[in-house]
Amino acid sequence: ATRPTSTTRRRPSASDSDSPSTRATRTGTPSTSISVSVSTKASANPWQAKFKPGDYLVFGRETRGLPAEWVADAGDRALRIPMSPGGTRSLNLSTAVAIILYEAVRQQNPDW
Repeated sequence: ATRPTSTTRRRPSASDSDSPSTRATRTGTPSTSISVSVSTKASANPWQAKFKPGDYLVFGRETRGLPAEWVADAGDRALRIPMSPGGTRSLNLSTAVAIILYEAVRQQNPDW
């Protein structure tokens, strides 16, 4: 078996440009599921969001983030992790996932 090399790339598909909400509609995701997009381009923070069971989180690549149209399509369901000006420039993707996921789980378990 050959191993992929750094020059091996996946061929783009038609669905690569779909935003999460467009893809959810096309694939029949239940209407109770809500896409929450996380981006440095968003304005709402995770503590303003109201997470519910069935919500799913969408994160972009660590190097590029989510496409601007996905963030725009998410509207008030686009979240940004607030950071102090002049401090850390960005967070590692796994750290960002942990922060958002912890808040989503915390909201659904108020007795913690």
